[in-house]
Amino acid sequence: MAIFPSRAVLMADGNIRRRHLRRKILSELGCPVIEAGTCREAVQAVRERRPFLLVLGGRFGDGRPEDICRQIRTDAAAPWILYLSERNDGAAVSAADGYLVEPVKQAELISYAKLIHRLGEGAAVGHPLGSEGRYLRELVEALPMAAYATDAEGRLILYNEAAATLWGRRPRPGADHWCGSLALSLPNGTPLPHAHCPMAVALRELRPVRGQRIVIERPDGGRVAVLPYPTPLRDGSGVLVGALNILLEADGDPIAPSARLWATVAEHAADGIVVTDAEGTIVAANPAFLRITDHPETEVLGQNLLRPQAGLGDLAFFKEAWDGLDGGGTWLGEVWTRTGTGLLSPRWLVINAVKDGSGQVLNYIGTLTDMAPVKQSLERLEYLAHHDPLTGLPNRLLFRARLAHALIQAKRLRQQVAVMFVDLDHFKQINDSLGHAVGDGLLQAVAVRLTEQVREQDTVARYGGDEFVVLLEELAKEAGIANVAEKIAKAMAQPFQAEGHSLNVTASIGIGLYPRDGWTVDALLKSADSAMYRAKADGRNTFRYHDGEVSARVFERKMVEGQLRRAIERDELVLYYQPQVDLAGGRVSGLEALVRWQHPEQGLILPERFLPLATEAGLLEILSDWVLRRACVQARAWLDQGLDFGRIAVNVSGAQLQRGTLARAVRSALGHSGLSPKRLALEIPESQIMAQGEPGLAQLAALADLGVELAIDQFGMRHAALPHLMRLPVSKLKLDPIGDPRSDERDAAQARALIALAHSLRLKVAAVGVEQEGQRHFLAEQRCDSAQGFLFARPLPTQAVAGFLAG
Repeated sequence: MAIFPSRAVLMADGNIRRRHLRRKILSELGCPVIEAGTCREAVQAVRERRPFLLVLGGRFGDGRPEDICRQIRTDAAAPWILYLSERNDGAAVSAADGYLVEPVKQAELISYAKLIHRLGEGAAVGHPLGSEGRYLRELVEALPMAAYATDAEGRLILYNEAAATLWGRRPRPGADHWCGSLALSLPNGTPLPHAHCPMAVALRELRPVRGQRIVIERPDGGRVAVLPYPTPLRDGSGVLVGALNILLEADGDPIAPSARLWATVAEHAADGIVVTDAEGTIVAANPAFLRITDHPETEVLGQNLLRPQAGLGDLAFFKEAWDGLDGGGTWLGEVWTRTGTGLLSPRWLVINAVKDGSGQVLNYIGTLTDMAPVKQSLERLEYLAHHDPLTGLPNRLLFRARLAHALIQAKRLRQQVAVMFVDLDHFKQINDSLGHAVGDGLLQAVAVRLTEQVREQDTVARYGGDEFVVLLEELAKEAGIANVAEKIAKAMAQPFQAEGHSLNVTASIGIGLYPRDGWTVDALLKSADSAMYRAKADGRNTFRYHDGEVSARVFERKMVEGQLRRAIERDELVLYYQPQVDLAGGRVSGLEALVRWQHPEQGLILPERFLPLATEAGLLEILSDWVLRRACVQARAWLDQGLDFGRIAVNVSGAQLQRGTLARAVRSALGHSGLSPKRLALEIPESQIMAQGEPGLAQLAALADLGVELAIDQFGMRHAALPHLMRLPVSKLKLDPIGDPRSDERDAAQARALIALAHSLRLKVAAVGVEQEGQRHFLAEQRCDSAQGFLFARPLPTQAVAGFLAG
């Protein structure tokens, strides 16, 4: 026999086995049972079939249970939602009208469905002695959770055993104002007046009240948190006859840990949090709110924010916010409040309405954030975005903005604008040899001195690296620009103090003028940049104006520099190898690796064209590392083929010694290639090796101990001092090219002396640039150990070396 066959129950669960089992249980009600296995199917079934109850459980592949609740809440005929909870999923529990904790017994599920149907049909509850009252009693007693009913005046009619256990007492039915006889409070301990009791609200406003958490004080001193769900009951004519209240324990349910966590968060939050009822009366406020508004709790609790009393006028900003609440019950914006000292301070206020399932507002929650630290942080970020962190000067971004504004003003007032590029001469050498701390200190000192040379309305900025730019505005005559440039050049030539070092530097200055040299920001900067390179080319420590012809050459040079950077990245560099021959036996004793640039358009470019650019651009160390690694890999490949070539010789940069990176780079290349150190020779120019201090000598000694042969290249350029030479852990000297000894006795005498000196120091000697048989014969007579040059072989591409060695 069908109990209530008119409307259906919707069973939604992502687990098909569990869904079928629940359908079998619910079918005992005698009403249609609809199934849904996805969120989409569930929402569609609610809208098309209008079930009176949605039993929601499990997980779904296309969403979460709370997603279903949120979508169907917009429907005026939304069913009662019963969530079957299997874990601590507070979001879904909060979104539903009620829940049961898994495993759910069959009797619990059936009883709940009967109750919801009865309430949905507007069941009449006449006098407790009537037939409807008897049916209500059966329902209440069958419920597994605490439940009780009152008449329209709030007098207790009946309750079940679970309610008596929850209350810790057995009150007499008929007791007046049962709600008022209970000691109720909010979770924060604030007493809850009888008028705000959920049951009283339901009877007064004739609407269900959904899940406002309250605490019941038991006679034994215990406290139990509950979620009450009171629902008004009417008779067949629609007259209110009472109310039914279901109490769900909150401390032991899946929501409780989350609720306690949020209570703790609110207590210790830095943001102010205030909770009001639907009329704007404050029912709770955390310590941060009291601190921000500078009012004690006794003044705040119970006050109405829409009608602040005397002494609380500074809370009037809430009234403006309330008036601006949107249709969704939300307002946010910046407000200003007074601190305890009377100062105005910015705050960020967010107000959200808390509504029940029917859309009725239960509470408002306001969050008040102190914006002063945020604004200070934003100001700091704004400063860092437009200023150089090392010197405090405007950075490139801010300089360009000021230059753009200056050009607009100059055009309107018909004035000139000058841009100066100020580049420190040889700054890289100071930075490499003395370290970054000294380099940074020098840049800071330069920034101060530059600023002192210009007017207050002018701008000095750090453009990047060791480049500074100066913007001179409101210029009537060009003559004044030269005076400023001379003043800057003289100031830069005075010694600087940085990290205990006295440093002498100079500056190369390039000047671009508006409107003569450019009308736009980029054009003017480009003109000043090219003029600066002209100043460097003319000997440095001077200033130059923009010149179109020179600019073209500078542009070409910078274009080649950019192409060289890309050549390293794109592997356009190749190695050629020139044999070194033992003069006594005629065998190959070594191969010197020589880098070439295989340009995609210009063909093979020799190193004398691009190595100076690499040095100026700071690419020489990267280039040297590339040659070292590539040569070691190729040498190992030749050895694996059974080819013997003695040692592979690689030219290295003195900058690597100064930076302390050479030894690490060599070990890395040897480890990567598997080449023995005894197969590697490093050649360092005489001028660079003689300039090394103790750290550089220590690196050389470590490499010599490893078995790497060290040679001084271009020996004989008169940089070497004998005592210093004797300290170097080198084993070979490479003589600078000599002329024809038969026709130039001076060259012959110098070669004899250098070879004799090397042998007296027990060093081997190698000669380079040998192109004639007479040179070879002379060197052999002087017992020179080895030689290389066109007489023996030109530099060979990699693929030709194997044939040369085999022949």
